[in-house]
Amino acid sequence: MMSKRDVIDMIIMTNPQMATLKPLLLSLIEDEDMGTMSMKPKKKRSTAYQKRYKANFKKVSPQFKLKSGKWKKNGFKNAVKKAHKLSKK
Repeated sequence: MMSKRDVIDMIIMTNPQMATLKPLLLSLIEDEDMGTMSMKPKKKRSTAYQKRYKANFKKVSPQFKLKSGKWKKNGFKNAVKKAHKLSKK
């Protein structure tokens, strides 16, 4: 795969009039590369309710599982309902 710099060089070879724009194009590439590195998406924080729900789901889930660890019929659905009910308190 060709880098952006190689593409710019090829454009200049095919069209020599574009040689005057080479510094501008290279600066745009550098600005683009710098912008992607510095901007990291913010991580979303868990709310208090989400933390309570997570803890309650872990407590409740074994009641709705078989000995093998698989979910019982409608077990996941019922575990979610019960965990939500406990979290509201």
